[in-house]
Amino acid sequence: MKISHLLLSLVSVSLTVVSAQAYTTGFNPDRVQLPNYTVTAPRLNPVAQQIARNLEALRSVARNPLTVRPELPLLRNPNPASSAAKPAPASVLAKS
Repeated sequence: MKISHLLLSLVSVSLTVVSAQAYTTGFNPDRVQLPNYTVTAPRLNPVAQQIARNLEALRSVARNPLTVRPELPLLRNPNPASSAAKPAPASVLAKS
């Protein structure tokens, strides 16, 4: 048990020393060299262009004002019995 405590304390001290050394040296941006990538693909392929045109057509339709009337047509007519739809006469075929 004493050996494991000694080993753990040695590891923790070494980690502390390494962390302190890394902190004191600081970050040097010259050490990190990231690669540069150039994309030469077209911005929109034909399918994406078609989708964009369809969306623009839908947006132009949505911009047109639309009047919505919340009242019911039956409430405007004072005599609903006369305006009720009359059933069509049934055609009867006689068999001979």
